[in-house]
Amino acid sequence: MLAGGAGTQYIETIKHSTLRDDTACTGADDISLTGRDEMSAFVMAETQAMMEQLGGSYCTTYYRSGVGYVANSIGANGQPTPDGDVRFQFIVGEAKLRAR
Repeated sequence: MLAGGAGTQYIETIKHSTLRDDTACTGADDISLTGRDEMSAFVMAETQAMMEQLGGSYCTTYYRSGVGYVANSIGANGQPTPDGDVRFQFIVGEAKLRAR
């Protein structure tokens, strides 16, 4: 939520990628958001700024690592994305949330 915002807002990010060899490549025009509220505008502006810093597009390679996967993204300018490698796992079946 943004400071002074109107409460919780949900954003769905839609990214269309083109497969090139073993990578999924995405340009600035390939990203859109479903929301039209203040948080959606903020997220889109930040996404566009990141894309500009990366040279207008980036490509992601996905590979297995242990029991999970890693996504490694490199911009058109050769620099890695600010988040670096992202580790994740696919959840098969129903996911159950729990508080810690």
